[in-house]
Amino acid sequence: MSNNIVLATDSDREQLMTLYKEQVGREFCAWDEDYPSTETIDFDLSRDALFVMKENDAIIAAIPIEIDEDVGRLECWDRNRLC
Repeated sequence: MSNNIVLATDSDREQLMTLYKEQVGREFCAWDEDYPSTETIDFDLSRDALFVMKENDAIIAAIPIEIDEDVGRLECWDRNRLC
């Protein structure tokens, strides 16, 4: 059994939505029936920002990775400041 982290593709859409919907209602999960949506997946795929971990061709984890200048300017994200 091996895990691979790869860029998500259009063919991953159905598995991604299933994975996302399985998280709704879990402790600390702010997602609901409306978010994330297919539009969320479309947006992440369009920017080549969505990565998935697969185990035997099944998606077991997903994460969008992006640079967000607005988040970078938040005081709590200052690497030089101890929180």
